[in-house]
Amino acid sequence: MSRTRRIAAARDRRLAKWLRVNGGRVFMMQIKVGPPIPDWPPLFPFLDRPMFFDREGQPLDPVEYGALHQFRSYIQVAESQLGPLLVSTVWLGHDMGFGQSGPPLIFETMVFPADERYRFAEEDPNLHPELRAWVHACGRTSTAEEAERIHAEVCMDIRQTLAKIEMAERVHDDALEAING
Repeated sequence: MSRTRRIAAARDRRLAKWLRVNGGRVFMMQIKVGPPIPDWPPLFPFLDRPMFFDREGQPLDPVEYGALHQFRSYIQVAESQLGPLLVSTVWLGHDMGFGQSGPPLIFETMVFPADERYRFAEEDPNLHPELRAWVHACGRTSTAEEAERIHAEVCMDIRQTLAKIEMAERVHDDALEAING
């Protein structure tokens, strides 16, 4: 075997080793290393059902999805600012369940810091630790009604947390005032 063929064979073996996944299965590209694998699983098993859906849960093709996704009024379901937090519920339009059984999860409720200077709760020095736990909390649903219900529940829980924090601060201030006379 010539030197060129040995180098090419070694390169092919390294490439096959690099691409190999799960005992002979190859990701992205199949290189003939041995006999073909008859039970090769599909890379994306969820592609046998629609990926994009409108707000009513009806399948869309990618062009229709792209067109609807340009309208903020269609995307935004609800948005509430509660103190230093922003609760946002939106229509995503694509199935975030990634093919799991059940209805497609096309709505999402998330909590963000209201101050746009801070993308992450850890960056905001003024955010109370109990409120930090809420940041990036996420809930996904399949209908607009469920999404609105989840939004209302999250808002109610955050209001209760804010009231608890305010009450604790008031008690603390009263105690300091009593001590200092």
